Amino acid sequence: MNRVLIAFVMVVAMLAAPATASPPDHAGDAQPSVAPGLIDRDGDGISDDLAAKLSELP
Repeated sequence: MNRVLIAFVMVVAMLAAPATASPPDHAGDAQPSVAPGLIDRDGDGISDDLAAKLSELP
């Protein structure tokens, strides 16, 4: 009886997993969500914050 119950719970968990594990919808975002300071708007491969700090160096 315990094995049947465990198997039933596992099947229910497997069926419920795809419904709860859907990826977030970023269709309206121009830029995907990233950590602040890592955004690269001009596409040169260097974050905008780092580029600003590098431009301040002598």
